[in-house]
Amino acid sequence: MGKDRPRKKGRRPGPRKWHRQWHRYLGAVFALPLLWLTVSGLLLQHGERLGLTEKKVSSAWLLKRYNQIPTGAPSVTEAGRFLIAEWGGQIFVDDRLLDESGVLTGAVALPAELVVATNSEVFVYDSQGLYLDRLGEESLPAVPLMRIGLDPNNQIHLETAAGQHVLGEGFLEFEEASPDTVVAWSTLREGNKERESLQQILVEGSEFTWSRVITDLHSGSLLGKTGRFFVDLTGLRSSFSQCLEFGFFSGENHEHHESAPDSFASWYNECGNSVGRRLPAKGSWRSYSLAWSSVQFRRGYGAPCPACDNC
Repeated sequence: MGKDRPRKKGRRPGPRKWHRQWHRYLGAVFALPLLWLTVSGLLLQHGERLGLTEKKVSSAWLLKRYNQIPTGAPSVTEAGRFLIAEWGGQIFVDDRLLDESGVLTGAVALPAELVVATNSEVFVYDSQGLYLDRLGEESLPAVPLMRIGLDPNNQIHLETAAGQHVLGEGFLEFEEASPDTVVAWSTLREGNKERESLQQILVEGSEFTWSRVITDLHSGSLLGKTGRFFVDLTGLRSSFSQCLEFGFFSGENHEHHESAPDSFASWYNECGNSVGRRLPAKGSWRSYSLAWSSVQFRRGYGAPCPACDNC
């Protein structure tokens, strides 16, 4: 191993050691992504049979990646025995996610109804929290709604940019309120204590399936631009490697290829005898690795055998 042995006549100079090392390093780097592309492709191919199109995602981290769980603190208010919360435009009453949405302004509780106000709508629910009615922009005196509250007579007051109005019986008409009327306005607070329970409600009610997640992992979209770039690079590297392998094994330009041993056993014996030293035992992982590397370099580059530098 000390001095370089003269190369056989007709053999091209082989690649330098750094070339071999970088070839191995790149192969190691791209091995796992290539394996994942294969596995994820198989999962997508058989996703329906495996139930991936029906199984819901229950990971809060993944749902946050898909913006299914909002960031920041929820807004919370109490109205009678109800706890009303709004998080990312989604409205909750106690432990139930409502179909209605909007930016919460406040809520008030009447003996038989719960009234929830957003910045552009008013929703009416019964005493059990079930939906009854909605007042949209066309039914309101003005928008946006700034506050909602109750006077001592249990009349609902709305404060808008156009002034203060009182809601008549049956939620059918509005009148201007007297500025001297005392109103208990609904107030909002940050719901840091309620955040975990609201997150659990969103996780349990998620309709997001694993099929979508695996699709985005396969394409790299789940990791953004970096993920897509790496998947593209892995595919290009694999294609380029296959082209090189085809050229390596064509063997059209190397005289020594014709006389090279065809079988692993004959090559292994010849290689060991030529250098007069013991090689790794046949059947060991190192022997197969040695054989594979040597065959590639001998047939492709005409380079010395990695085992003995003398093939």
